[in-house]
Amino acid sequence: MKIRALLGGCLAVLGGGLTLPARAEPELPSYRDEIVVAEWIAVDKAITAACRWAPGSAGMGVPLSCSRDKLDAVLARIDAFQRTVTPDARLTYLAGLARRHQGDRAAAEATFREVVALDPRRAEAWMDLGELLTTDQRWDEAAAAFTRVTELVPEGPRAWPGWFQLAQVDAHRQQPDAFEDHLRQALRFGFTFRMIEGQPAWQAFWADPTLRPALERMLLVYGDAEIRQSLSGE
Repeated sequence: MKIRALLGGCLAVLGGGLTLPARAEPELPSYRDEIVVAEWIAVDKAITAACRWAPGSAGMGVPLSCSRDKLDAVLARIDAFQRTVTPDARLTYLAGLARRHQGDRAAAEATFREVVALDPRRAEAWMDLGELLTTDQRWDEAAAAFTRVTELVPEGPRAWPGWFQLAQVDAHRQQPDAFEDHLRQALRFGFTFRMIEGQPAWQAFWADPTLRPALERMLLVYGDAEIRQSLSGE
């Protein structure tokens, strides 16, 4: 303190021509991400609790039914958090998911598009967007969305859904070579033909002479007679 006072006196004598360097203020830690993650967990739990699920699949896939009032409360909570705390693409994605569970597909699509505009790395938003586009048979747009999923998650145990969805779009677009290539990628990362056993869409693929040769080749290696029968109806 005495030294700084002495220096101050000297500067005064020199007419203030010299100044001491300002002391750097210590940077305060940012807890933004931790706050968002905590809110994301709470909102995700609220969405799960607002819906009924098949046994063993709570929070995964398509719910059996949902309470619109509870999901409206979830949407209000997300809106309040983003207005008063901070906007975040992860929470916007959950808003899209809530709207999808409410059956408001147009609002859900718009929200998922908002998510990928905010953060193009959100593979989950591209996936949900692609599924909505598939439901509307907008195959080219769906293919673009699922392609982004495979670019963001190209390999590993979480990769197969993107490749699988892309293969299904290829089938609808009558692209047998791409269908086979993408389905082999899905098989490589965890998909099995047991997952589509007896499904009407895959029975239609089997009945399609353009797609059947590719399915026959893959079933020889990755399937069995039971799966083949479930698809062919023989």
